[in-house]
Amino acid sequence: MLAETLVSLHAHLLKLNALLQVQLVLIDNNSPDRTPDVMAEWQMRFPVCVHRRETQQGLSYARNAGLDAATGDVVVFLDDDVELHDDWLPTLLHPFTDTKVAAVGGKVLAFGSNELPDWLPREYGYLVSVFDPFDSPRETDKVMGANFALRSSIVRQVGTFDPALGRKGNKLLGGEEVDLFNRIRRVGGIVWYTPHSVVFHKIANKLRKEYIVDYAYWLGVSEAHLEKRLGQRLKYAFKLLRSWCDPWLINPVRRPLASTPAAQMRSVIRERYAAGYRNMHAEID
Repeated sequence: MLAETLVSLHAHLLKLNALLQVQLVLIDNNSPDRTPDVMAEWQMRFPVCVHRRETQQGLSYARNAGLDAATGDVVVFLDDDVELHDDWLPTLLHPFTDTKVAAVGGKVLAFGSNELPDWLPREYGYLVSVFDPFDSPRETDKVMGANFALRSSIVRQVGTFDPALGRKGNKLLGGEEVDLFNRIRRVGGIVWYTPHSVVFHKIANKLRKEYIVDYAYWLGVSEAHLEKRLGQRLKYAFKLLRSWCDPWLINPVRRPLASTPAAQMRSVIRERYAAGYRNMHAEID
């Protein structure tokens, strides 16, 4: 899928006549497969390309390595399993004409015929990496990591991604983007959403209940760590108490009321989120 993403990116930049204006940064985070060979092959096809191996395991380490290698005023992040819409890059970069805009993110839709299953509540689409919150551009709290960009200057001001957060192998930790966006907004930077910049995410391997409930667990772990670290004492204490009450008081009431497949899945997601929240100290390194 990485090769397919690079094919899409190369064709996109070629169409824009922008190959010479873009630096491509490829980060190999201890891939056990042919990823280094694919990167080496595509490194020769881009006029300006950096290919690095980041040995510290974790998405935040990999992204920070990319930030360190990037030389442009704006750094654009892509996942390695996406295809690009025709207007993806110009519409993603356009909001930066406003100097107050520090980060911009776009829409992330399912690739091909992959639709969200009826049993997955639509508010939990982000658990399978689909992000389609609004139909018009606007300031927002957060955008999705599969399709977003940052000013380099804001990273120098607020710092990079927290290595304690973000995926690490089979640990589906998250929250690293939200943490960064929170820091950006605290110094007056604007996080902007533009629905006109679209990538199509290959999520077929994520449309499984096992994956979704596992992700819900790790989301609970991530948010507990983030809220405690930010000193949100009342919020953290309330949610921790609720997470301990969930197996004994809340879930026994919630589950019998879940009469549809979507409602049943919503109940399981909340159950696993609560389990992750109360287990944070056992899971975070």
